[in-house]
Amino acid sequence: MSGKFPDLMRSLQDSPDETPTSRMLAVLSTLTPAEQGRFREYWPNLSAETRRSSARTLVEMAEENVALDFTHIFRMILKDADEEVRLAALDGLWEDEDEALVPVLIRMMNADPSVLVRASTALVLGRFALLGELEEISAETTGALRRALMAVIDSPQEDLQVRRRAVEAVSFLSGEDVVQVIEEAYRDKDERMTVSAVFAMGHSLDERWAPFVYQELRNPRPEIRLEAARAAGALELQDAVPILLDVVQDQDLEVREAAIEALGNIGGDRAIQVLLELVQSQDETIRVAALEALEVAQFNETPLSPEVATWLAAQQLAEGGWDTDLGDEEDWDDLDDEESDEDDGNGLGE
Repeated sequence: MSGKFPDLMRSLQDSPDETPTSRMLAVLSTLTPAEQGRFREYWPNLSAETRRSSARTLVEMAEENVALDFTHIFRMILKDADEEVRLAALDGLWEDEDEALVPVLIRMMNADPSVLVRASTALVLGRFALLGELEEISAETTGALRRALMAVIDSPQEDLQVRRRAVEAVSFLSGEDVVQVIEEAYRDKDERMTVSAVFAMGHSLDERWAPFVYQELRNPRPEIRLEAARAAGALELQDAVPILLDVVQDQDLEVREAAIEALGNIGGDRAIQVLLELVQSQDETIRVAALEALEVAQFNETPLSPEVATWLAAQQLAEGGWDTDLGDEEDWDDLDDEESDEDDGNGLGE
């Protein structure tokens, strides 16, 4: 056994109510099979709070350092008796694409005593639904996943939160049965299901939903406007740009950010003009969102004018940051004037 693992076990045994340090927990990334077995046997002896805090710390460590791999630990604690630990395990497995995990997750979605865990499991299964649509997992696994999600959606006994997440997850799959699910969710009397339906419209990548997205961009409920803005970006709806130009002034900050992101995904001269204006905002959140959207637009299929592409490239510093000093307003007026004289259709001029 490695020299550090005994130290970790000794710490856990001596102080079962204290969370080990990140340095000590890092050894869990490189356990031998024998060490994994020993850790699995001892884990239930720890207090619930220690298990919770340790699980959360492992998730944070994995997010911050890609070299750390706690997959075997997260899979192990999926069966923990504590709800918070199981939720942390699901968070930790967010990038696990092993289709052998699908049957385990389906059982959790169907049988876990916690509504929150069942709902979170359905969300994780959405990632596998996307893999199935891309044919990166077997047709058999994809079929089993589709059937399981549909069964949850159709179950009147299931909690609404779980059914909503199942609707969102199944939307990654194509098929008329999925279209019907989204339509019924959209017509549901509970507006919370409507939110999930609009989410599903975007992730379906099916432009048949465009008229509904346009309509919901003006919905009085901010949570629906938020999902509509995201859907407009996901579907790359050029006709949504005029509406999104209004939504970027929304009273809700999260809705504004979603609209800005959508403009970057959609691209086009008018969207880019607005983004260039927004990078001069005094609001740092809006400025950063606009810069990120411009970066997305740079790499989308919609061509940028050479001047804008050059300017964007200059903003990407060696350290990966952005220079938000855009120069004098007159400089941008000059750029607009120059672009309006060009006839290649890619300029910023009206």
